[in-house]
Amino acid sequence: MIMKCFKLLVCRGHQSRFTPFWKLEGFLIVISISVVLTSCNFIGLDYAYDFKYEYATEFGKHNCTAYEFIASRANDDFTLMKEAIDRTGLKEVFEDSIYTYFILENEDWADYLTSARYSSISQVPEGKLREYIKGYIIPGYYHTAELTPGLATRVNTLGKYVMSVEVADDVPTSSQNLHRFRVSWVGEQDLLSNQGCKSSNIVVNNGIVHVLHERLVYRAAVQ
Repeated sequence: MIMKCFKLLVCRGHQSRFTPFWKLEGFLIVISISVVLTSCNFIGLDYAYDFKYEYATEFGKHNCTAYEFIASRANDDFTLMKEAIDRTGLKEVFEDSIYTYFILENEDWADYLTSARYSSISQVPEGKLREYIKGYIIPGYYHTAELTPGLATRVNTLGKYVMSVEVADDVPTSSQNLHRFRVSWVGEQDLLSNQGCKSSNIVVNNGIVHVLHERLVYRAAVQ
């Protein structure tokens, strides 16, 4: 289809003797963007940052599962995230049903391992690691556009923790202020951890993904 349209432009240009390059260039740019947006591979692009949290109807959607999204960047930001999922047998959880996933980058997993005194993902007891990952997943679809600013919502995770999700009513003013969407684990003494998301509203086939700015902490239970 793309080649057919390309040939059509060239033919029309030949008939009119000259086709302005900017028209052809614009057409190719549209094609390139369309190819990128329908793929789970970002070809060097970073996440979909949306400072005002206005729903990105196209750029935030990816034709893949949450697991495929993570795997597509396994050689970059999510090496340890993918390793942890594979080791705990939670791949199906990241491929089925409709969930909201809060995921961690390599540096946050490294911080977790250091704090828990493990040198690698393979050293963490499988049951403990599985429970930790499940604490970052909540049933349902939580997009920032569907949350009331300033109103925290408490949801049971797939693990033993309760999570609070909230879109703060203050508006980010720059690319360095990306923490308007905040999540935390909740305990008897209310909020025990509160982190922002460095990237939000990554829509996948089986739910939605948010990349946390830092890992969540729940006292000594998951240290």
